[in-house]
Amino acid sequence: MSKKIKIPIELMNPSFRFFLVSKGSKIPLEKKWNSINNYQFFHPKLLNWINKGNNYGVLTGFGNLIVLDFDDRDYYKSKIKSIPKTFTVITANKKLFHKYYYLDGDMFNTLGVDVKDKRVCDMMGTNGRVIAPECCFDRKFYTIKDNIPISHITTEQLTEVFKMELKAKKKWDGVQRKANPEIVKRTIKLFEILKIEQCQERHFKCPYHAMDGNGNLYLFDDGGLHCFHCGRTWIDIEQFVIQLEKYNKKK
Repeated sequence: MSKKIKIPIELMNPSFRFFLVSKGSKIPLEKKWNSINNYQFFHPKLLNWINKGNNYGVLTGFGNLIVLDFDDRDYYKSKIKSIPKTFTVITANKKLFHKYYYLDGDMFNTLGVDVKDKRVCDMMGTNGRVIAPECCFDRKFYTIKDNIPISHITTEQLTEVFKMELKAKKKWDGVQRKANPEIVKRTIKLFEILKIEQCQERHFKCPYHAMDGNGNLYLFDDGGLHCFHCGRTWIDIEQFVIQLEKYNKKK
C-alpha cells in the first residue's frame, strides 16, 4: 500500500525543517536529525527521498512551529473548543490529532501533559518531531483533517487551556562529549536492575511516560541520557537515578 507523498502547501515555510524517515517507519533515518541533518521543504535531498515513497517528519521549534499531539480522545474533546481552528492531521494508528500552530511567545521545550499518570497530550516545541501528512505507518496513513492555514496561538492561551506553566528548559545541545564505553556498559546494567526496558542498542523506554515504539530514552557515548519524548536530559546515570527515586516517591 503506497501513494505519492506531497508536502502540503501549509508546511511550505522556509523557516520549517524536515527530517528523513524510512518507508513505514517513524524513527529518524539520520543521526543529528534535530541539529544538522534536517532540510527545508525545497531541498533536493528531501524531495528525492519522498518522491521514492519514503516517509518524512516535521521538526517543531523551527519557525515558531509547535504541534499539539493528542493521545486521548476525551481529553481532546474537552480542549478543542478552547483552542483556535488550525491545520490538523489525523494520526495513523490512534486516529487522533496533530494540531499545528505558530507560537506567539517564547518557544518551550517539548513536554507532555499527563492526567492520572496517563499521557493525554504532547506539546511539541523545541526538539519535538511528528510524522508528516500522507506518510504511512503500520499500513495506515497520516491524513489531513482540516486543510486550512496554520493558526497562531499564544503562550498565555496554552497556559490557560492546559493549566500548566510553559518554561524554556535547558535543552540538550546536540554536542557529543568524550566517549566512555565503560560508563555506557555500567548504565545498561543498571537499567537492567531498574527494569527499564531496552528497545534497541541505545534506546530504552523512559519511565516518566507511557509509550509505543522503539524507545525515546537514548544513551549517548559519554553516558549522558536524553528523552526525546518528554525533553528531559541527564548528564549521567547517577543524576538519572536520583531524580527517578524522587519521582517514584511522589507517585
